[in-house]
Amino acid sequence: MHTVIVITATKDLELETVDISMAFLNSDIDAEVYMRIPDGLEVDGDLKAGEDLKCWVVWLLKGLYGIKQGLCIWALKLHSVLTDIGFKCTDCDYSVYVYKHGDICIMMLTTSSLPPTQSPHSKM
Repeated sequence: MHTVIVITATKDLELETVDISMAFLNSDIDAEVYMRIPDGLEVDGDLKAGEDLKCWVVWLLKGLYGIKQGLCIWALKLHSVLTDIGFKCTDCDYSVYVYKHGDICIMMLTTSSLPPTQSPHSKM
């Protein structure tokens, strides 16, 4: 991150941050992940006599905040999208992506935001 900030300062680039709301909710899960039904969630189904809904689990098909795999599946999804649109992941830091087609855009991935650095007045 420090290197990107130094490049931004020395090349007179602009530094911005981007917040992706609900990022963890947009990723497909590639493994079977189950969780207990949260309080307040209404579920269709027939409870057997004496059975408690708190004993039931749900199978997650998409990422969700708070699961162990959440950050990893979101990062894989974001990597796929960024490379599809032309960003290249750097060899020295897998959290830094570079887009070079005329203007340059350097994107650092963090767990809370994406601060892209780009040429002033870029049309990206």
